[in-house]
Amino acid sequence: MPRSPTTYTLPPGTTPQLPNSVIGSSQYNAAMDDIAQTFNTAQPVLFGGTGATNAADARDNLGLEIGVDVASVAQTINPANIGIAASVAANALTIALKGADGNDPSASNAVNIPFRNVTLATGTPTYLSVTAATSLVISSGSTMGFTSASAGRLWIVGFNDGGTFRLGAVNALSGTSIMALRDGIYSSTAEGGAGGADSAQVIYTGTAVASKAMTVLGYMEWTAGLTTAGTWDIVPTAIQLFSQGTPLPGDPVQIAVSQDGASASGSTILLIGNTIPQITEGDQYMTQAVTPRSSANVLMVEHQGVYTSANIGAISAALFRDATANALTASSQMLSNAGNTVTLPLKYRVKAASTTATTFRIRTGSTVAGVTIFNGYNGAQVFGGVSNSLLSVTEIMA
Repeated sequence: MPRSPTTYTLPPGTTPQLPNSVIGSSQYNAAMDDIAQTFNTAQPVLFGGTGATNAADARDNLGLEIGVDVASVAQTINPANIGIAASVAANALTIALKGADGNDPSASNAVNIPFRNVTLATGTPTYLSVTAATSLVISSGSTMGFTSASAGRLWIVGFNDGGTFRLGAVNALSGTSIMALRDGIYSSTAEGGAGGADSAQVIYTGTAVASKAMTVLGYMEWTAGLTTAGTWDIVPTAIQLFSQGTPLPGDPVQIAVSQDGASASGSTILLIGNTIPQITEGDQYMTQAVTPRSSANVLMVEHQGVYTSANIGAISAALFRDATANALTASSQMLSNAGNTVTLPLKYRVKAASTTATTFRIRTGSTVAGVTIFNGYNGAQVFGGVSNSLLSVTEIMA
């Protein structure tokens, strides 16, 4: 009978190596042959040998003859044998599953992918072993929700469809709305051919999947977008495999914050009317610069400002980006009495659109001539400078 696995110390100068890739059971046993032959096969196990005169019996006596499938070997030895690749031809995009060596999956290059259990109340995982070339074609004319000449990202996912692996892709960003995408139970829509995959926030696969376990594999990004949405004539500028620490859609990537309790004042009017506030209106009180990590991400800008006006009327605050004349958003609040203090909130989401530094600006003013005070009351600072105003920019993965 085979012995239970035992730890052995190899003789000095011997360094048996396991193959540096996911291997099949035949390769595994070949590797074990090397280990078994390291020992003096004529010697019994008690004296450091194997008690056998051939490699197969040596493995057996050492407890190394393991009846496993490719998936279990890969999980034990190399669980990271996975890659994704992209190619374009005839204005169509082909997304392919690869081994870590860049080659197609095969019996000797199995790609083993973990999934949660399809039963929500069950916490044990399942694994699929992909041993054949696997790809998904996004056909010419299918926009995936991209906008022409605008940065875009496709998240690459895998489904366990009742034991069959299916490759999928989704654009998680629609406008500035971001789809939550996590490992879990999802459904997909068949890609459908030319023009059949035009929606953001819809997972597309070659064959539709209904309520099956899904795993996020990574993403592909087009930094400058496609010249024409649906014409896949440009390979991705970035491909990223998912790993621990990789932000998922909706996760913060970075936060840049300005917090100011100092008092300041100005007298430039910011009128209320049915026109977009201009960068020449009001006075600038806060700025915050940020350098986006990806042009495909979303920037969420938030402002909370404490203001006082010496006159009865309204105080308005507007958000600007760099030197662009038109405000991105604005808010206003009426004063019931001269000298009243108000807190003006602003919140706005905008696509990063670039990876160069960008600066957001807050300009505020009264609707009537007079002095507007920032972080102050009756011309003086209040609460010893802890009545803070804030301007923050959060980059969000999309």
